[in-house]
Order: sequence, then C-alpha cells, then structure tokens
Amino acid sequence: MKYYTKELYNEMQIYGFLVFPESKEQWEELVQSYYDMDINYIERLQKELAYRKNDLLKFLPASLHSEIRNGTFMTEYPSQDQKDIIEHWRSHFEHKLETIRKECKENYGLIKHVLPVNAVRLYEEVYTHDATVLAVDFSQERQECILLLNTIDGNGQTVDIQLTFSRVHKVANIEHIMDAWWIYNEVYATDNGFELHVLYQGPFEMMETSIEAKDVFIEYLPSSIDKNK
Repeated sequence: MKYYTKELYNEMQIYGFLVFPESKEQWEELVQSYYDMDINYIERLQKELAYRKNDLLKFLPASLHSEIRNGTFMTEYPSQDQKDIIEHWRSHFEHKLETIRKECKENYGLIKHVLPVNAVRLYEEVYTHDATVLAVDFSQERQECILLLNTIDGNGQTVDIQLTFSRVHKVANIEHIMDAWWIYNEVYATDNGFELHVLYQGPFEMMETSIEAKDVFIEYLPSSIDKNK
C-alpha cells in the first residue's frame, strides 16, 4: 500500500483512543454512568492502554511517555498541559490524514482513464470496507482468482459479492485471508491491466495482499450468512 498503510491504520486507532470529555465534571459523570451499568470504566481504559501501549509510545510525543508506561495515561482526566499536547497531536494527524487522502485521490484521477471499467466499478461503487472474506480460490492454470465477500450493500442489506479476477498475472499473500476483514484498498495501473492492493484485518494480525489481473467481474449474490440463520 502506498497510502493506507498498516502504520497509518494503527495511528488512526490511536487517534480514536485519544478522546475525552471537555471538562472534568463531564468525565466524572461518564465514569459514574458506566458504574451505574456495573461496568468499571477505568479498568476498561487500563486494559485498552495496555493493549495499545507500544503504539502509543511509537506515535505520541515523549512528554506523554511516563504516563503511558506507568499505566495512568487516559485513565484519569488529563491536565491542561496534557490536553494541549493531545489536541495538538490530533490536529497534526488530521492534517496528515487529509493530505494522504488528497494524494491518493489525485493519483487515482491520473490513472482512472487507463483502468478496466470493472476495476473502476470495484474501486468506486462496491462497498467493501469491513467485508468478510468467506472464500478464496486461486488457479494459476486458469489464471483466475475468486474472492467471495460478505458485506452490506447500498440499501443496508447483507449480501455476498463474488469478485472474479481474470487473466491473473500474479498474486501475493492471499493464502491467509479467510475470515479477515477488508479494511482499505488501492488500485494501480499496470502493463497487464491493473493491480489491486488490499489491507485486511485478520483475527491476529493485519495483512496486505495484491492481485494483478487484466479484468475483474463483480457478481452480487444472496447472503450465505443470512441463509444459515
């Protein structure tokens, strides 16, 4: 991936974690509301802090590292200095993300006219974000790769989508994407047609795959998940 990398995705998760009420009073009300539901909100934050500790240390300024290491960061209402540092970091990340989105869109605009029509449809019209991979079938002999996804269509209905890539030139890292979630994708023009890169979130790790093909055929099917209910 040139734009929506694993590192950017992990940084997005930190951005989402760094959210707190505007005042200490609102913070205390929030904590109490969880206690009223028999949920220990502070304990929940401590677990998430432990889970995200390495990325927090990686992406956030050194001035916050002591609180991250001792397990108090975001588990108590931040001081004004901490709030200022966090808000500055969030603002910087928002600008960074907007720049990446703009660059990705501009690059796509430069190559759209040389992409196969169905590759354009897949990139622009098919909602694949958070789609689950139900099946993968790659045949080098047939030069064909088939992905079966389960996702939500434009009407909010659960559907299966079968993507059949034809005259496949090469594939990479598609062996372990069963049950993974499609997070982001990018498309590039090649001498053989187009190349689709996808960032997946698997049960235990993130994976990037690529398929270079001449064309792709898109078929909507009734949801196999709904049928089994």
